[in-house]
Amino acid sequence: MRSNLIVATAALILLVACGGDDLESPGPSPEASPTGNVSPATPTPAGATGGTGATSTPLPTASPGFTGSVNVGNASLAISGAMHISEAALPLSGPTIYAPPPGPFALGWDTDTAAFALSGNSFIGNHPTSEDLRLTFSIRSGGGTTSFASEDGGCDVIVTTADPATFEGTFSCIGISDEDGSVVVNAQGAFSAAG
Repeated sequence: MRSNLIVATAALILLVACGGDDLESPGPSPEASPTGNVSPATPTPAGATGGTGATSTPLPTASPGFTGSVNVGNASLAISGAMHISEAALPLSGPTIYAPPPGPFALGWDTDTAAFALSGNSFIGNHPTSEDLRLTFSIRSGGGTTSFASEDGGCDVIVTTADPATFEGTFSCIGISDEDGSVVVNAQGAFSAAG
């Protein structure tokens, strides 16, 4: 379940970052064609002239703006209130998406007993959670999984480092409710990801 949440969040960020407002694609534009030719599905205008060879513009080999690279890291998670847990070393899990400010990111850390994920647009400083900065965590026990999510200002995220190969900071949440509103906890911790 947590992997699906991380993958879905990552896909949403990629969709938005890559201009996902128009979900239907009419096919490649002539500029995107490797030879510079018009797609065969598009009729050639009468009287068109010009070269039909390869262009001198190299094709992109990576998505624009995704210049960061992180693949290792840890997070800590301490929960108090209606539940108590302390996880000192949640390892970074994949897939990871990270670009330094102002690029998108979707990162998750987890073990068999707890998970923590953070996604949005990267920054340096202190920001409350919002529609653009989502924080989630979950606790697994014999009774199942209890999940929490904040995108309404219920948590503060402080990012101290956000460069192409490092993303780290801390977070704190006061009085955050689980998905059905029956469990209220406080949470705090730290996170890091590096490449």
